[in-house]
Amino acid sequence: MDGDTIPAGTEGTVVAVWRGGDAYEVEFPEPMGALATVGASNVAFAGRPVP
Repeated sequence: MDGDTIPAGTEGTVVAVWRGGDAYEVEFPEPMGALATVGASNVAFAGRPVP
């Protein structure tokens, strides 16, 4: 909302799941504290889910 752009391929941490996985709230390291709602089709999961 503040005009910053987060390039495709930037790694972030999912902090919330919306509508059963239709979209995700993702926190990115740069700019500090950046949050973005990302549609499921634009997310690639790396690692493993937390139990």
